[in-house]
Order: sequence, then C-alpha cells, then structure tokens
Amino acid sequence: MENRNNALHYKMYKSGKSIVYSGLATTAALAGLVLANTNATAVHAATAPATEQTATTSSAASTATSATSAEIAAAQANVNAKSTALSDATAATSTAQSNFDAAAKTNSGVAVVAQDKVAVSDAQDNLSNAVKADQKARLDRTAAQQAYNEASDNAANAGVTASAVAAKSALAASQSDNAASASAQLASATSAVASTLATVQNIKDQINAQSDRIQNVYDKFLQAGGTDAMIEGTQKVPASLQGQLNVYKQLWAGMDSLNASLADANKAHSAALTDKGTYQKQFNFYRLDAKGLAEQAAQGQKMLDKVAAAKAALNAAILNVETAATNRANANAALKSAWSKLDNDRVTYGVPTQTDVANAESEANAASDAAAAALAKTHQNVAGPRYYAASDSVVNNQKALNSASAARPAAVTAVSDAEAQLKSANAALASATAGTAEYATAKKQVAEAQQALDDAQGTLGNLDAVIAHANDEIAKSQKVMAAQLALNNGRLQTLLDEYNAAAAKATAAQKNYETVKANYDNAQKPLASMDAAANALAAAKANQAAAQKAYDQAVKTLNDLTNGNNNGGNTDNNGGNNNGGSTDNNGGNNNGGSTDNNGGNTNSGNGSANTNNGNGSATVNGNHGTAVSGNGVAAANKAVASLAATKASVKGASAAATANDSKSLPQTGNENASAVVALGAVSAMFGLGLAAKKREF
Repeated sequence: MENRNNALHYKMYKSGKSIVYSGLATTAALAGLVLANTNATAVHAATAPATEQTATTSSAASTATSATSAEIAAAQANVNAKSTALSDATAATSTAQSNFDAAAKTNSGVAVVAQDKVAVSDAQDNLSNAVKADQKARLDRTAAQQAYNEASDNAANAGVTASAVAAKSALAASQSDNAASASAQLASATSAVASTLATVQNIKDQINAQSDRIQNVYDKFLQAGGTDAMIEGTQKVPASLQGQLNVYKQLWAGMDSLNASLADANKAHSAALTDKGTYQKQFNFYRLDAKGLAEQAAQGQKMLDKVAAAKAALNAAILNVETAATNRANANAALKSAWSKLDNDRVTYGVPTQTDVANAESEANAASDAAAAALAKTHQNVAGPRYYAASDSVVNNQKALNSASAARPAAVTAVSDAEAQLKSANAALASATAGTAEYATAKKQVAEAQQALDDAQGTLGNLDAVIAHANDEIAKSQKVMAAQLALNNGRLQTLLDEYNAAAAKATAAQKNYETVKANYDNAQKPLASMDAAANALAAAKANQAAAQKAYDQAVKTLNDLTNGNNNGGNTDNNGGNNNGGSTDNNGGNNNGGSTDNNGGNTNSGNGSANTNNGNGSATVNGNHGTAVSGNGVAAANKAVASLAATKASVKGASAAATANDSKSLPQTGNENASAVVALGAVSAMFGLGLAAKKREF
C-alpha cells in the first residue's frame, strides 16, 4: 500500500476527542449496569483493597471448579449433535450395505447380459467406424487426385524454383541475426526495468513498515496517557512521555526521507522503461522482416513439397479404398451376431430395460409432485405462515445457542486466567515500595490485568445473555408452533399429516426408481458397480467408526461434568445416574428426580441422551443416543427434500425443513439475565460506534 495513509494521525487528532467522549459515556453506562447487577463480583484494582480482590478471585476460582448449567448444556448439545451424526452414519452404513448386497445379487444374473451389451455397443462402434472409413476412403481418393492436379498446376503457374526459395531463405537468416542482436539489447533494458522496479517496491515496503512503526508508537503513546494535543504541541508533555513523543517525531522524519527516495527511484524506473521501449521497436522490426522473408521461402518450398506429397497420397488412397470395403462387410456381420446373443441372454436373465427405468422415474416424479402440492397447502393454510416463521426462529436461535454454548467454556477459562493474573499483579504491587520504578511498573501491570479481567467477564456476560435470549425465543416460538397447530380444529396438523403421507409415498416411489435404475446401471458395467458399492460400504463403515468414537468422547465429557456436580446424590454406574432422585433406569437418566424435555426425547441405539432444563445433571451411557423432538413433520420434510435432486418441483420443500430443529433445549439463564442482555447491548453499541468512527478515517 503506497504511502499508506500519511495523513491518518492528523485526522485522528481531529476526531479522537469525540471517540474519547463516546467511550467515557458508554463506560459510565456499563458501570451503572454492572453495579445494578447483584451478581457482579469484579472489583477494579485501582479502587478495591488487595484483600477484597483476592477474595473475589478465590470465589470465582471456586465457582469454576464445578460445571455450570451452561457448560452442562453445551456438553449435552454436543452429545445430541454427535448422536445425530452417529445415527446418520449408521443409516448410511445400512444403506451402503443394502446397495452392496443388491449389486451382488443383480450382478450374479446379469453379468452375461452386461457383457453382451458391451459387445453390441462395440460392434456398433466398429460398424459405424467401418462405414465412415469406407466413405472417407472413397472421398480421400477423389480428393487426392484433385490435390495432385491442383498442386502441379499451382507450382507451374507460380514459377516456383529451388534457386528462388534458397535466396529468400538466405535474406531471412540475415534479418534474423539482426533481430537477435536487438533482442540482447532489449534483454539488458528489461533487466534494468526489473531492477529499478525492485528498488521502488523495496522503498514502498520500507514506507509501509515505517507507517506500521509510527502507528505502533502512536498507540503506545496514547495508552501511556498521551494525547493528540501533546503531539500537536498545544498541551504540555509530561517528562515520562517526552521520549516516546521524540521517537514518534523521528519516525515521521524518517518517513519524509523514504518518500524522497521513492521519488528518485520512480524517475530511474521511468528512464529504464523508455530504453526498453526503444529496443523493443528495433527488435520487432527485424523480427517481423525476417519472419516475412522466411514465410515467403517456406511458402515456395511448401508448393514444391506439396506436389510430391500429393502424388504419394494418391497412391495410398487407392489402396485404402480396397481395405475399407472389406472391413465394412466384416463389421456388419459381427454386429448381427452380437445382437442375436444379446436378445437371447436378455430373455434368459430378465434384465430391466431403459423403458422400465423411464416408467419408474415417471412414477417417482408424479409422487414428488403430489408431495410438493401437499406441502404447498400447509403453507397456504391460515396457520402456516406463523407456524413456519416460528420454526425458522427456532432454527436460527438454536444456531445462536449452539455457538454461544460452544464458546462459553473458553470464556470461563479466560476469566479464571485473568483473575489469576490480577491476583499475581496485586501481590507484586503489595510487595513493591511506593514511589519506586518497581512500584510504578507493578501498578501498571495491575491496571492491565484488571482490564483483561473486565474484558473477559464482559465476553462471558455477553455469551450468557445470548444463551438466555436464545432459550427464551425458542420457548416462545415453540409455543407459537403449538398454537398454530391447534387452530381451526387442528387443520394445519391434518394438512401436515396428509403431506407426511404424500412424502412417504414419494419416498417409496423414489426408492423404487433408484432400485430399478441401480439394477439397470449394474447391468451396464457390473464390475465397476461392484467396486463402487464395495468402496462406498468401506467408507461408510469407517465414517461410522469415527462417529462412534466422537460420540463416546462427547458422552464421557458430559458424564465428567454432570458427575462433578452430584452433591448429596447417589451415583449408580450400572447404566445410569441418580442425582438426588430415586429411579434407576439402567441406561437412562435421573436428573433431580425428573426429566423435563419440552417436547420429549426419542432415544435410539444402546444408550440415551436427555436434554435437561433444570439444575440437575445428566449422565449418558451406552454407545448411541439420539434426541429427536418436534411435531412429527421433520422426517417427512427431510424425505421430500431429498427428492429435490430428481424433481425440480420439490424445491419448495426447503421451507418446511426448518421445522426439523424444534428440539428440547437447555435453559441456562438466571434471574439476572436481563442485566446481562443490557450489558451486551450497550457493549455492542459502543463497538459499533467505534467501528463507524474508524470508517471516517
């Protein structure tokens, strides 16, 4: 970036004050909200005694030793996600195994037919090629005769002789030598252009680096307490900042020197470009002249060569006509024999034809259209728009919840680390002697550590606000969905049921088409089909193993968190956990004596996964657990969506697919969630204000 924003800091001088005022106002608002929150525990090092800070740190560290509801919710969400992935992988393995078995079964009876079809295809290709070769041979013979006659006449009429061709060639060689000399001069000039350009670029790089250094010194100057007014000379500079200010001014002086060097380098580069242009023109002239003479000589020689070649081609064309006629007769007989064998073997093995495939495809398309029409009716129902809008809200807020839940453990760790750093800095400050350089350094480190803690706590608060807000919105949207299903005596549910039935029929028709098509395709290239099915099965098994491993790890993580929170309850490791409850499910969960799933959980596989919205804990055991909730249309939505690949009219089903995510969600908010939301909103406003101000520069 050339002379990157040389006037940057001057503009910042003019606009910096408004940013500072905005920051102070926002900071005041944040401080008020934090003080209003009864759970706020962070105490700034500049105002709180060291003993109070130590107590705060110890309290936070103690809290971090046990898992929070948000951490458990995040772990539970991860288990559910891994469970879904394992279910998909298991289903994919089952499908791959079915495809492999079908391919093996089909190929056992159609291999011969497939080979016959290949033989027919090859015979057709051979006959087609033979016919084309015969026709071409006859045309070539006629053309060869005409070419020989034309070449002889052209040479005679042009008066082309061997001596004339030689003279043109000698003159072309002379001009070529001149072009070579000019090329050498051009290469030297080109090298000079590259060298001067490299010098220009090097100086530009130095300017950019100098700009970065200026920015860095400027930022540190402001952080140390300096102002734009000090730089402009309108405000007195403290002695402690005078050294930094001098460095800043020296860097700008160096920038002026670099700009002067850049101007000189650009002049040298322009001169090199001028020399290059001069030699380029000379080279182009000699090269083109040599090329023209060489082309004239080549054209004459070509006419002489053409006469000789035309005579040889005519003799070869006459012989090719005889050979092509024999090959055509043999290929025709071979095709008849191949067709006869294919017809006999097709009857014997009953292999599906292309017509069978077309009929199955037509049925699948019709069923797909019917499913799409049924889906459209659900959208046209008076309750449909609000139902699907609420479903979209569930999907979007679930994504936000998952993202915030996943980020929260790292945020908790960041708070813990920041508290430890602040404690260490306070200890160093307490041991330092007031008024010494060591004391000043320690005091600065305390301030920096406190700022880091404030930032970390702010990030954690924002995440908690997002989690609480997403949970609230999901609960509201699920209520809206339930209300819409109840309208008009459940008319929307009736339409959804009709759509489910149509989708199931479409899925069955599509599966039948795929089966017929697969059998037909297997018959074309049986060995390739078997190889593909075997490879797909191996890949599916590997993917299932990886998904199983990921699921087991997620279960272990959740169990570690929930078991760490069992205070006063009994742990039964024979397949389930009792946390203050009295029910042993041997594969299920007891969380505080009850399970609240807001929609219910369907558990498939050898284990279970529960999403809890209370303060209890959940332990997942076994190899596989899948949580599925909603109003029953998710499976049908997914089935019809899969038909979109073969029928364009089903693309409308994508809107209904959003209902797939109305699942049970962990409630991780608390009575202070509103204050956290307000903090997050004000913080976001401050961030947007700074971003907008930065764009002015």
